[in-house]
Amino acid sequence: MDNSGDEMTRVYRLALATLLVTLALIVVGSLARLHPAGTGCGNEWPLCNGQIIPPLEWAALVEVAHRVLAVSVLLLAGATTIAACVTPVASARVRALAVSGLAVLLLQIVVGGLTAVLAAPALVAVLHLTAAMLFIGLTLAATAAAAA
Repeated sequence: MDNSGDEMTRVYRLALATLLVTLALIVVGSLARLHPAGTGCGNEWPLCNGQIIPPLEWAALVEVAHRVLAVSVLLLAGATTIAACVTPVASARVRALAVSGLAVLLLQIVVGGLTAVLAAPALVAVLHLTAAMLFIGLTLAATAAAAA
C-alpha cells in the first residue's frame, strides 16, 4: 500500500498552517508596532511587565498575542521541518526550504526579543520585518513545493 500521497499531504498541510498562522502573526505584529501596544509589556521579554500573565490592558494583550502566535508559528514550523525530513517521498527542495525557514525563524525570534528589550530601534525593527518577509517567502515556497 502506497501512502506517499498521504505523507506529502501532511507536509503540505503543516506548511500551509504555518503560512496562515504566520500571516496572522504579521497582522498582530503590525498592530503591536503601529499602536502604543509595541511597549505594552515594557522592555521585557519573554515576561510582560515582570509578569507571566499580562495585565488586562489592550497594549499588553496585543503584545502577548503576538508572542503566543510566534510560539505557535515556531511549533508549526518545527513540525513542518520534521515532517519534511522524515517523509521519504519529500523532495530535497521541500526539505531545504523547511530547514531554511526554521533557521530564519529562529533568527527572527532572537531579533523579535531584541525589538522588545531594546524598545525597537529602527535598525532592529527593519531586521525584524526583513526576517519576517524572508520567512514568509521560504514558507510559501515550501508549501508550493509540497503541493507539487
